[in-house]
Amino acid sequence: MTRNVYARFWREGLVWRVALSDLTGEHRMRDLTFASPEKIEALAQRGGAMKDLAAKQGIAVGIRNGAGGFKMILDNNQFAKVSLGAKW
Repeated sequence: MTRNVYARFWREGLVWRVALSDLTGEHRMRDLTFASPEKIEALAQRGGAMKDLAAKQGIAVGIRNGAGGFKMILDNNQFAKVSLGAKW
């Protein structure tokens, strides 16, 4: 079984923030902080969000503009890791 998770990211000073939530945005699961945008690309890659050229370019444009988002398709193991502490 797979779960869809939305990752919204933005630059805040010298760091990058990522908020993970369900696709509706109502249930926020976890907030992450990264020092570099390469970590956001790695997260998107592991989450299956960079499946085609358009998706890769969309993430690259978001990083260049300082904010963006992408949908990840996670298996049960991956979902359990990101939803720790989430109230579902």
